[in-house]
Amino acid sequence: MTGIQTPVTLSSIPKFEIRNPTISINVLVYDKKDLIPVYTSKFCNQRPNHINLLLLSKGDKFHYTLITSLSRLVGDRTHYNGKTFVCQYCLHPFAYEHCLQNHLPECSRHPAQHIQYPEEGQNILKFDEIQHVSGPLCSVCRL
Repeated sequence: MTGIQTPVTLSSIPKFEIRNPTISINVLVYDKKDLIPVYTSKFCNQRPNHINLLLLSKGDKFHYTLITSLSRLVGDRTHYNGKTFVCQYCLHPFAYEHCLQNHLPECSRHPAQHIQYPEEGQNILKFDEIQHVSGPLCSVCRL
């Protein structure tokens, strides 16, 4: 922890990982029913000690809490009742470990995913170029 101020900010976590070569850290936040990865370590599958933290904040105060089972935290959102194997990058739960292992090489090449909803007023889709549609738009009225 030498040279790292406490409380540890999100921007100091990579510095901590460099100074502690056996530890990798992921940080998630819980925002309106969604888990969002805000920091995903580039050493996730390379170091023996991996830690998942949940960042809780209120105003300018924040606190990290240890996630002891990512399977239980993410599995709450699925219909699967057993233990799941969760991808550290996209938080997708898999029922079998070999499925996760097949998924990791592709998923680890991309930055961590998070859901971003459009702002109010920009959340309406329109299609104006009806001449480019082939076939009937509606099977009932055949328009």
